[in-house]
Amino acid sequence: MESKVPLAGLRTIPFQSISSFLVIQRGTLFLKDGEIAGPAVSGTFSGEVKLNDRMSRSLLNITAHLTPGPF
Repeated sequence: MESKVPLAGLRTIPFQSISSFLVIQRGTLFLKDGEIAGPAVSGTFSGEVKLNDRMSRSLLNITAHLTPGPF
């Protein structure tokens, strides 16, 4: 996962596992009860992605609660 804003000095976030419930409805991908676990950070996330014809132009609205270290 790559972040445009460095998180804890990391440009990328290495992870061992990532999971989320996904639903696509009316052109929007909803992420619910997401979990990320890795050696540098772990935590939860949720949000939505308004899907565009070009994925690089899709609008992301994701909230994450991350803590340093493994989950």
